[in-house]
Amino acid sequence: MHYSVPDAYVGKIIFTKIYSHKVLYYYDNTKIAEHERIYGLNEWSIKIEHYLNTLKKKPGALPSSAALNQADLRLQQIYYTYYTTKEKEFIELLQYIGIVGIQKMLDAIEKLRKI
Repeated sequence: MHYSVPDAYVGKIIFTKIYSHKVLYYYDNTKIAEHERIYGLNEWSIKIEHYLNTLKKKPGALPSSAALNQADLRLQQIYYTYYTTKEKEFIELLQYIGIVGIQKMLDAIEKLRKI
């Protein structure tokens, strides 16, 4: 089983708490990631928001990434509807969604559709 953490923590020693239903990751006593626990061999739980810094450097990697493939279906729909071939802009949108939340973004898209 493999779980992602924010790319800023790659190569650093982090503390892991494993529970029956979730896995928590801490760095310097601060929670940096949380995943639902997965069971099975060679399975991955990847959160796209953990790779934003990496994707900024290599935006062309986004379309074929496991991070996009495992992303919230609503994010995938936004990408494939509005941002195909506009990876840099989509990565900026992901950063904004991290601040305001997916629901506010979906509401804004719906308002724009009505206009």
